[in-house]
Amino acid sequence: MIRKFLILNLFLLLLIPVLTFSEDVKVLSPDSAMVVYAGETNELKVPVKNEGDTRDTVYISIWPTQWVSLEKYWLNLDPGESRLISIFIAPPEEAESGTMVFTLTAQSLNTNRTSTDSLFVDIKRKSNIFISEVTLNKERLDPGESLEINSILTNLHKNEKKRVFLETRIISEGRSIEKFEETIDLEPKTVKTVKNFYEIDKLQEYGEYQVEVELKDNLKNLLDKEMEEFEIEENFEIVKHESKEYGVFYTSTIIEISNNGNVPNSNYTVQESLPKITKYFFYPEIEPSTEQEKDNRVLYTWEIQNLDPGQTKVVRYRLRFVNIFVAVLIFLILIILTYEYLTQPILRKKYFGDLAGDEELKITLHVTNKKKRTLKDIVVKDKVPPIAKVVKKFDTRKPEIEVKSSGTQLKWKIEKLKPGEEILLTYKVKPLIDVIGKLKLPKSYLTYKGKVKRNRKVVSKSVSITGKVK
Repeated sequence: MIRKFLILNLFLLLLIPVLTFSEDVKVLSPDSAMVVYAGETNELKVPVKNEGDTRDTVYISIWPTQWVSLEKYWLNLDPGESRLISIFIAPPEEAESGTMVFTLTAQSLNTNRTSTDSLFVDIKRKSNIFISEVTLNKERLDPGESLEINSILTNLHKNEKKRVFLETRIISEGRSIEKFEETIDLEPKTVKTVKNFYEIDKLQEYGEYQVEVELKDNLKNLLDKEMEEFEIEENFEIVKHESKEYGVFYTSTIIEISNNGNVPNSNYTVQESLPKITKYFFYPEIEPSTEQEKDNRVLYTWEIQNLDPGQTKVVRYRLRFVNIFVAVLIFLILIILTYEYLTQPILRKKYFGDLAGDEELKITLHVTNKKKRTLKDIVVKDKVPPIAKVVKKFDTRKPEIEVKSSGTQLKWKIEKLKPGEEILLTYKVKPLIDVIGKLKLPKSYLTYKGKVKRNRKVVSKSVSITGKVK
């Protein structure tokens, strides 16, 4: 078809003079044929001159219009002025080699006269094997989508089967981030489409990318090369995940901030509003950027900066209640100790008379249960110094008596004592020697069984007596 078209052009040239001049405008083409290559855009500059006596507007056209375009279709020229116009010729890669003839026409709008000339174009091919086209399924893609790359290869050889190598690269900022390689056998006079799929990660940085496709022969010599562009859309996605951990005396809050988008150096603000009273128990792992009190609450703010795709930063703080627990515990212990002190059984020791001569000194032990429970297994002990002896006649309960070199031990055993109940124990002593001045009697002791099955002890105050000399 193209060959018939070329013959028709040559036939038309026989009817048109090689160079035609009018009185007003003139257009000239090169004397020899211009060499252009299939698959490339070729530029040719042609002069147009106004040979009239007045300023003129010149209309330029070219025929046939296949594969060709003009830089301008209108020129305003002063008398005698000449100007170059560019003609762009872009035969497709599948165009056959041969000579094409184009007719250039310049027409004066003042006089309607024309000037024509012929442009001979010699179309050559660099290779009969080439990339006809590279197409992408989309020019703008979201993270997580798939890019489909279709490389259309053509073998124009009539009889030769060719083995070629196809290399497809994904390029970002001048560096290759993905590469596909295939070895392909192209049959004579065939067109073959090679598909590749590039999966775009959700975290892949947004911006412009290039698809570079190179076709090489079996010696890895470059036969053809094509380039296409696509863009990954921006996706700002910051995810906040909050969890809590509970301990014996604390509550821990963990806030995870993750950049699940594709925008690097992202910023995010974390805010936590807590009751004002908790500020005394607030222990952050990272100190907040700001702290603001309002309406009995405290607003803590952390500024998370420079968060890259796939990166997670953690804000962690604890509310520690161990301090208040210790304070409450101490307070309760003090209350218990105070209660125990105020409600412990009372043991009062008194004496009546003088420790002198043959007189008997009466000693009383007054036991009172101030607790609100019954006391059991009560033992009251008292001791008489060796300078006196116990009169073995008792007005109340009789104790167990044990005489030692250090003195006489008295012990009363009481099975139980009800709340508020009182018991009076008495005994009498006589001096074995005369006592001059004051004598301090030993303290008395009371023990009883506590709640946790251990003995509790109560001690009386010391009693001092005055002796007499007869």
